[in-house]
Amino acid sequence: VGSAEQAAAQAARLVRIAPQVVVTGVTGLNGGRYIGCVGAARGGEGYTVKTPLLPRMFHGTGDIFAAVLVGRILRGNVPQAAVQAAAAFVAECIRQTPEGADERLGVWLENALPKLRQDAKAVGIGYELQVTDNLPLQPWDCLLDGLCTEKAFFKF
Repeated sequence: VGSAEQAAAQAARLVRIAPQVVVTGVTGLNGGRYIGCVGAARGGEGYTVKTPLLPRMFHGTGDIFAAVLVGRILRGNVPQAAVQAAAAFVAECIRQTPEGADERLGVWLENALPKLRQDAKAVGIGYELQVTDNLPLQPWDCLLDGLCTEKAFFKF
């Protein structure tokens, strides 16, 4: 999508067939320093959410955005707050991804996950035969609070 005006016009057309609309990938905001989303609701005011532009593109960020958006709406957030949370989380995922990472493989979201909900626990799922006392840490690893296998639950 091009400008915020073009996105707003597109959103206005789309609310004829959907009660809530979010247009993502709006460029050129604040002299190109921001990327944004334009939202609209049937019979309501439109809104724009901006985040600082990070000049990197990764596959799968739209899926992450949609998952956070839906999750926040299901938790009771109003759409504008849900869009803001989703955009901020995608930006954090991009920041957590090292320079030079293969863009085709997506962002490294694991270390950003705790920012979605500070009181959440990170629990892994695996098989008992995978359990080990010593595992070398890789840059993409995140520490777990627990592990669930077919035989036991381990709390760390």
